[in-house]
Amino acid sequence: MQSRSFPVGLRITEMVGVDMKFFKRCFLGICIIALLLQTVVSAFNVEKVIGIDINSETFCNAFIRSADKVFYSDIYNKTLKSKTLELEEKVTDHTGAIVWSDNKAITINAKSRILEAVVPEVNNNGLYTLEMTLKQNGTVCDVFNGEFTVTEGKRTTDDVGVCTHLYLYGDKKIVSLLKNLGFSMIRDEAMWDFVENSRGQYKIPDRVQSYVEYANQKNLDILMPLTYGNHLYMSNTSQMPYTDEQINAYVNYCKFVVSHFRDEVKYFEIWNEPNITAFNPENRTAADYTKLLKAAYEGIKSVNPNAVVIGGVCATPDNVHEYYESLNSVGAYNYMDAISIHPYSCFGTNPIGEGNREFEWVVNMLEKYNKPIWVSEVGYYSSPKFSEEEQAAYEARTAVLYKANGKIDKVFFYDLQDDGNDASNAEHNFGMITSDLRAKPNFASVAAAVHFTGNAEIKETKRANEYSLFKFRNDTENEDIYALWTKGGRSINANITYGNAFEAELSGNNLNITLPQTDKNLYYADCFGKETQVQNGYNFTLDYKPAYIICR
Repeated sequence: MQSRSFPVGLRITEMVGVDMKFFKRCFLGICIIALLLQTVVSAFNVEKVIGIDINSETFCNAFIRSADKVFYSDIYNKTLKSKTLELEEKVTDHTGAIVWSDNKAITINAKSRILEAVVPEVNNNGLYTLEMTLKQNGTVCDVFNGEFTVTEGKRTTDDVGVCTHLYLYGDKKIVSLLKNLGFSMIRDEAMWDFVENSRGQYKIPDRVQSYVEYANQKNLDILMPLTYGNHLYMSNTSQMPYTDEQINAYVNYCKFVVSHFRDEVKYFEIWNEPNITAFNPENRTAADYTKLLKAAYEGIKSVNPNAVVIGGVCATPDNVHEYYESLNSVGAYNYMDAISIHPYSCFGTNPIGEGNREFEWVVNMLEKYNKPIWVSEVGYYSSPKFSEEEQAAYEARTAVLYKANGKIDKVFFYDLQDDGNDASNAEHNFGMITSDLRAKPNFASVAAAVHFTGNAEIKETKRANEYSLFKFRNDTENEDIYALWTKGGRSINANITYGNAFEAELSGNNLNITLPQTDKNLYYADCFGKETQVQNGYNFTLDYKPAYIICR
């Protein structure tokens, strides 16, 4: 057979003697059937061609109470026909109760989209979910669910902050969220290994310079730990400087950073958790740390006498008191302006407020050294040991107990943003927002605790085996605030009445709370700050999550 240059398919049909007209008819039939099948599939999958997307220009969907809660909907119709659709909108709180709803009919042309603002009327603090359901003739085409938080955002306390890791990752804009939280400080780093890449040559990394400038623009103070080792002087950058050469190099790094940020950063910590092997793998002694501390303190003061140098910075294993006492015995407290500690109760058996690494324990251990006490890390993780709700409850308790103690200068929650998304890794789940920028429940709960107690003074405490109850006074706002929760996971009935004095009595499963008679309005607020005006005789269920009673 003579060879000709035909397309392969045609050559084969000619070679086998297939009728070309028959082949073409078969091919046309297959195409028609495929088109019909696609049409049928589209009819049963409306959501693929008709749908809705929602977004917000508000960072992390974290709103201030007084601001409009603005979202933007994008409704699209990819079909070849105009459609009349029903849009059902609602907002629910964390209990599932509907707080706002709206329904509307929408006509959308073929191959087009409708963009419009959605402004739900939500005028209270708390955790919320916006749900938008798009229907055609009663059949659901698409559903969107999005979470958002509302916090007061009016009061800022100058003694509460949060740890960030902006020197490594994350959007510096996350520090703008401190207004929502009522915080005034961040704790972040300029690591030695990043600053000195060649011996004696120093440069502040762009990420560090950027977050410092942005925090200053937002009027936030910065606590900057001066950490860790440097590969130019040691094989393991977790090693604490020990030799004279290493210590001199570390001090030069400290002097450069402090001098560079003379007008931007006031507070500096020397090392981090020198009492555990994670950051002291060679098990250097308290005397070794003191040698480093003394050299760094003197070097820092030589370039900025107004810098505040903080030492200790200890994790809290059971023998931590021995380390602090060893520091005292070798004169370490002569070389620090404040002493810091990391009293994590999440690693113990009892939650905060129930006898595990309490602030009283910290004060009893450290106040004899006559230095201001800073808690520069404290917090809970939301997985795997605790749920997000438990994290929210225990961190709100932490904020209340800090203010109730009254003897600790500063406290920093660890941390603002999750370090990853591995649910099995506790270190990935300490944040108040997730790695993909979703505000977690503890964002709202800590903001509520700081709002109610952050600028208040503790007046009275009533603690029993079953509950804790604290009375605060905010003279500036002319408010009396009561914060309370149960212990041991209990759930009890609580009742508020007026009387001659502040009293609390537990009878069976009923907690009777008597408040001094007042002509002020009475409010109840849940763990997430959602307020309800109530009357004398109000009853509510109290559990392990903090609740608040406000007279204003």
